[in-house]
Amino acid sequence: MKKIGILTLPLKSNYGGIMQAFALHKVVGSLGFEPLLINIQFKTNKFVEIPKLIVKFFFNFLFQKEKLIIYPSITQTEHLYSNNIRFIDDYFNKTNEVRTLSDYNLIDNYKIEGFVVGSDQVWRKEYSKSIDFFNYFFNFLSKNDKVLKIAYAASFGLDYWQFNKKETDIIKKLLLKFNGISLRENQGAQLLLENTGIDSIDVLDPTLLLNAEFYTSFFKIPKKKNPHLFTYILDDKYYSEKKINEICEIFNLEKSSLNMTLRKSKLGIIKNSNLPFPSVIEWIGHFRNSEFILTDSFHGMVFSIIFNKKFLVFANKSRGISRFESLLNKLNLESRLIHDFSQINKNLLDQEIDYKLVNKLLDKERERSIEFLQFNLSK
Repeated sequence: MKKIGILTLPLKSNYGGIMQAFALHKVVGSLGFEPLLINIQFKTNKFVEIPKLIVKFFFNFLFQKEKLIIYPSITQTEHLYSNNIRFIDDYFNKTNEVRTLSDYNLIDNYKIEGFVVGSDQVWRKEYSKSIDFFNYFFNFLSKNDKVLKIAYAASFGLDYWQFNKKETDIIKKLLLKFNGISLRENQGAQLLLENTGIDSIDVLDPTLLLNAEFYTSFFKIPKKKNPHLFTYILDDKYYSEKKINEICEIFNLEKSSLNMTLRKSKLGIIKNSNLPFPSVIEWIGHFRNSEFILTDSFHGMVFSIIFNKKFLVFANKSRGISRFESLLNKLNLESRLIHDFSQINKNLLDQEIDYKLVNKLLDKERERSIEFLQFNLSK
């Protein structure tokens, strides 16, 4: 059985990031290959990061800017994300912790015959932190022409080309050695073509390759009797208690949310009173059991669609709007994207979503996406 290494952003704190990796892992396995998560973890240079934190801390304190988040100790942080870490340990076939990518070590130690980079914003430069971002274009495999190299649903995460000419030239050279390239957004595929001349196709986020029945049965998620309005908001500016209460009144719903906002002291220092965060399975359960969902998260939107729920998603500009638009346009759901609470009215809330059509479109895209994986992994 051909062993396939999956390279994505480090997994720990991000529910959507964990679930896209889980789904890709599952689908690759179902196609007859042996998936292996490259357990990449970013290195932190304390001699660089600590002085930066000190300067930022006092700047925020003196000028009363947005509060600086200073996380607890490493031990406390591990406890904060302990449910996610346990999920990753339980559901992934993975390498030991990797901090420096090496062609020789990975291929030789794990007998890997092919690599898939993706999904999520693996091609967003600012997210690579201390690892050379060219490694997400398989720079560490540049001298190895035998191993398979595929991009599945990779995302730039931005609506513009973020690389300078020198970086673009290197990226183009590396991409020409790929056996197959797919992007998560059609805008991303267009950006790639315009700036490198390289063709690609756009495919579904891996989470959408599995359906609601799979998630419900695999994780044994029970159906709860009291449906509710679920808010999964990552940025506080999209949260309004008043508006949420109004929506609850219209639909006669209770409200629920996941505690994803860390409690801060006056200076923004994290307190320990809300550790740990809920489990990934509990997170999925909220989508399965909600009547209506408000979110500013890409994967919050995705799981709303998977479970055929009424939802509205805020266009989170800082996180990249094109990834929302690309999927919603494919599924004829453009009206579900809003920019702020002022756009919410009773007509929009009452508007039914034609999930018969959505699921038909989704099945077609799912088939096309799996065909891309099957064809390219079999080379």
